[in-house]
Amino acid sequence: LYTKIQSFSYANFNKFPASSLITRMTNDVNQLQLMLFMFLRIALRSPLLVIGGIILALVVNVKLALTFVFLFPFILFFLLWVMKRSARLFSMVQARLDRVNGVIRENLAGIRLIRAFTRGDHEGERFKHVNQDLMERTARALRLTEAAIPTLMFVMNVAVLVVLWFGNMDINNGSVTVGEVVAIINYATRITTAFSILSWIVMLSSRAIASTKRVEEILRIL
Repeated sequence: LYTKIQSFSYANFNKFPASSLITRMTNDVNQLQLMLFMFLRIALRSPLLVIGGIILALVVNVKLALTFVFLFPFILFFLLWVMKRSARLFSMVQARLDRVNGVIRENLAGIRLIRAFTRGDHEGERFKHVNQDLMERTARALRLTEAAIPTLMFVMNVAVLVVLWFGNMDINNGSVTVGEVVAIINYATRITTAFSILSWIVMLSSRAIASTKRVEEILRIL
């Protein structure tokens, strides 16, 4: 990315403020690094835990495990929706971060003139305004992604209650053993943990997707 920017023509330099280029080479690259690191360590295992838990639950008892089978596509759709929506919000967050870095850069470059003309209070208010805008945009994006975990936990816990309800009736009828119900609950716990991890990965992915688009804007310039 740095090498690409060094090869820019003057016309290309005019398309991107210096503050935006700095953000793309630092914060955006860091988001991509973090996503790659977490993907290799955690994200690859979580889908296996979900799929494996559902398959083993079906092996133990198909009737009780169908609760999780029906929920799986809805949860997957919800996570994809959150990722798509969050990516747009984090794109705006990164744009606001460009503005903050731009104000900081201008202040540091012109600090002598600012002091000479006693413009410190004005520049302070200017920085406060762009920083407040960044905070509000970040809060909106994080509010959406952070709501995914409790939502999934609530849905999965309701599913566990449904399994316990029908499992209790089947135990009384003699069609299911207590051990089978306990085994399915254990698998449900593992599935819930995996979905919680996936929802956290969704937040990282959303930021990484937004950063990827910003990095691609630089790399695709001829």
